[in-house]
Amino acid sequence: MYKAAVQAAVKEAVHFDLTPIDSPIFLTGEFVMRRVKRLRKDQIDEPHLAKPDLDNLIKSTQDAIVDAGIFRDDCLIRGLNFTKRYANPEEAPHARISILVESFEGVDTIKAED
Repeated sequence: MYKAAVQAAVKEAVHFDLTPIDSPIFLTGEFVMRRVKRLRKDQIDEPHLAKPDLDNLIKSTQDAIVDAGIFRDDCLIRGLNFTKRYANPEEAPHARISILVESFEGVDTIKAED
């Protein structure tokens, strides 16, 4: 279910037909997890220190992006910067992912959110 949601969000964010990227890629993002009842309303941007593990979230996101045909293989990823936290009050759980592509002309950015 998560992978399908990521694929749909990435395809929507790209807005054009794309040959899979075959250049070095940097992935950055934030996973905002469901807020738990034990958190007070004034506790914002609280780190999420429970399962799922950050590395598992990153890997499933990478796989979903490859499966969506955005880039050829996750071996092209040369850098990562991800965090996870609990949703703030009145904020829905979501993931925000940016794909920065290195090319001879510079760097292009694709952003997707689900």
